[in-house]
Amino acid sequence: KKESIKHWLDKSKKENGGTFDNETVEEVKQIYKVFPFALYQISYYMVTCSLPTFLIAQGCQMDYNIKGFAIPVALISIGDILIILILIPILEKKIYPYLQKYYKCKITTLKRTIIGYFFAIITMIIAGIVEIKRKNSNTIKNRSSKCDDNIPVHNFSLFYLFIISCLLGMSEVFTNVAGLEYFYTDL
Repeated sequence: KKESIKHWLDKSKKENGGTFDNETVEEVKQIYKVFPFALYQISYYMVTCSLPTFLIAQGCQMDYNIKGFAIPVALISIGDILIILILIPILEKKIYPYLQKYYKCKITTLKRTIIGYFFAIITMIIAGIVEIKRKNSNTIKNRSSKCDDNIPVHNFSLFYLFIISCLLGMSEVFTNVAGLEYFYTDL
């Protein structure tokens, strides 16, 4: 007797006259379930994974002296890491339980992903504005980039890139954690 067909892929099971065993069909159904989410995640990673490289290239052309101290350009990417290390425990141990307990508001995987995408959009907009401002700023005479002697240094602080790095970290806290949680628990 054929089992009831609940999903269109169930027709391909051997017990329903198809050619595939149950396990294979169920695995394909899981892939089918995550495919729309995975498409958004892929586009997110395509954008956000290129940003740190862009920030380093951009930082090579910015004023790296802050109050007389020369900041290494690669150090700007630490903002991303610091935000991730600080924010994940706070969200998981304090904010999410507080929202659940007092407001009966469960921050679902989808909500966290949307919040992360929002931060990614804001990050990209700010990165674009910073690049426009950097290009429109004057160059500092008699100072060349630490990255290459032929690159002029603009009179625009490297600190702005640290802010962008922190915003990128906030985006990753929501989107990456939610994505991993979805792929490991919601399937």
